[in-house]
Amino acid sequence: MKGAIIRIAVGIFVGIVVLTAGGVIKDKWFTERAQLCYTGNYTSTSTSDDQKSVIYNVIISNTGELSVPDVVCHMWVPSATLADVIINADPTIKQNNTILGDSLVINIDELNPDDTVIISVRASSSTTLQSSPEIHLRGKGITGVALTSAEVRTPKGPPLIVMIIETIIGIMLLVATIVLIVLTAKIDDKNERKKKLAPKRQNSPSR
Repeated sequence: MKGAIIRIAVGIFVGIVVLTAGGVIKDKWFTERAQLCYTGNYTSTSTSDDQKSVIYNVIISNTGELSVPDVVCHMWVPSATLADVIINADPTIKQNNTILGDSLVINIDELNPDDTVIISVRASSSTTLQSSPEIHLRGKGITGVALTSAEVRTPKGPPLIVMIIETIIGIMLLVATIVLIVLTAKIDDKNERKKKLAPKRQNSPSR
């Protein structure tokens, strides 16, 4: 019984370690190979009765090598009224948008590599409007960056040596688990045999 409990405990422990290590490796690999970028500017302006109006264009692109789910883009134009939202994207890309005062929130289910979404919105205000809106972009496990930012990089996977080391660690954990289970099983069997032989030795006649 004791040996069985030990084997179960060892199996649970190793399983937790492997799952945790796998999650860390997966997150690292995803971050290295996924990338969201954006640009924002204005295309036209107009003024009438002291009311200024600007049309902003924002382009969201997946420039990485992996699909990015749960993409959210938040556009903010301080002290402006937003209206006339137009989104140009492939019809198969599911998205929706909501205007919240001087902010526009766009939710995109998923962006595949090389997918692009173009957003146009009219902003009106009695004060001078800025040249581009404030933009915050993120997807599941990743934060978007401006296309002109130095953070933009060529996506690449982890170095080969890292992948080899991670594979070796995984194999070592598996082998260690098997060895521990076999050893505890042998110890358990040996103890069981001792228990079975003990009564026979006690009952055997003495000479």
